[in-house]
Amino acid sequence: METILPLLLGYGNSLLRFPVEGNVSSLFRLQSTLRWHEFLAGLIRVNKLSNSLEFDTDIYKFYAEALTDVEDQSKSYNCSVRIKNINCLALEILEENLPGLNVSTDLKENKKKPRKKSNLQQLNELLEYRPADSELNELMSLLCKPSGALRLSNEKMKEETKEEPTFEICNQSKHAEILAGIDIDRCAESLKRSRKTQLLKCLETKIHFVPIIKSHTDPKLGDCSYLDTCHKLKTCKYLHYYQTVPTLAANKPPPPNSPTLEVLASYTKGEPISKTLCKQLPAQWINCDVRKLNFNRLGKFAAIIADPPWNIHTNSIESNETELLKIPVDQIQDEGIFLLWVTVRSTSIGRAWLLENGYTVSSELIWVKTNQLGRNICTGRTGHWLNHSKEHLLVGIKGRCTWLQRGLFDDIILASTRETGRKPDELYVMVEKMVGEHARKLEIFGKQHNVRPGWLTIGNQLEGNNVVEDLI
Repeated sequence: METILPLLLGYGNSLLRFPVEGNVSSLFRLQSTLRWHEFLAGLIRVNKLSNSLEFDTDIYKFYAEALTDVEDQSKSYNCSVRIKNINCLALEILEENLPGLNVSTDLKENKKKPRKKSNLQQLNELLEYRPADSELNELMSLLCKPSGALRLSNEKMKEETKEEPTFEICNQSKHAEILAGIDIDRCAESLKRSRKTQLLKCLETKIHFVPIIKSHTDPKLGDCSYLDTCHKLKTCKYLHYYQTVPTLAANKPPPPNSPTLEVLASYTKGEPISKTLCKQLPAQWINCDVRKLNFNRLGKFAAIIADPPWNIHTNSIESNETELLKIPVDQIQDEGIFLLWVTVRSTSIGRAWLLENGYTVSSELIWVKTNQLGRNICTGRTGHWLNHSKEHLLVGIKGRCTWLQRGLFDDIILASTRETGRKPDELYVMVEKMVGEHARKLEIFGKQHNVRPGWLTIGNQLEGNNVVEDLI
């Protein structure tokens, strides 16, 4: 009592901060007169008389353990009790009612004028400091912990997403040489007749890239930079390939219904109230000049994708681009997501346009292009100084969008190129998962290969018109 009360009064609430942080074990090492069980008994007595200390756990349990062997001082290292609060006023009242107990002048002087430590000592303390369960770490763990809605959305997306078969690529050059000399439509029959069972088994389970050798082909030149997207297949002297699909892919049975999906069916965030009565609309498209279309007749959309025909050959804004940016977006979207494809030159233009129309540019998605062989494209058809092997997509958000599914996808799409101007299908799947299957979705400046169920596509490169909604 004569040691503990002056110790608590001398340091006060500073015992709750670094480096003691209220740890009873660390507080015990600030004195050298009491043994471990005596120190705990003194703390309990002070708290019983003044009710000035608040512990995070039961201190009596550790006091009972200390009494089992009073000579063993190592038990203090196993004590995890912390003082959460110190009522200094109650301690001062206790001191006044107990004559003969005064805070030592040394402690008062130390409190007023703490001993200055050298820079080296302070640096070593910082390097050795490893907070176990500090409030900051606790707060960070709570902030970084995924919400229940995010976990449910991730689980539901995994269960609902169709599993696409994946196959290895055969790296044996002999197989490609043999297949190059066989009619590709009858290669299975030819291999059975020649009893090449090993190659037949490999053909059933792995992807093969069979070289296409024409009269004008020069194999010494190597692979064509464009491969299956080459526009000059009839005259190109470089190597091109035919890709075989494993025969087991077609015979693979569909996966059984997951019991987890039935449980997750009750999680309906972003879905319509009467989902059973809603049917996904078929693909719709309107062949028109987007600049002259009456957007007020289209209604409102939850998601919009736009791929404007940016002029990539100049370094100035053309008049047609300024007209394209005059699209009245406020007539077709009050709240939702807007995805705008931009070039390197037009990135700043696209950002400014989104901000002017009330959007917040939340992120930027990048499509990394791959070729037929799954490699990064090293030669593109755009770029003044460097070859462009990727494209940029600005993501704008308008309104609160509490119904939007967030945190489900990364900001990178790795997909192969196809026709000129055709974007990866992964983007449409991503948008459909974010806004919901039954939400209205619009694509501006779309082409015929962009039409999809549940989407309305408008542009001047579409074949006729196909509209089923009475609203339009």
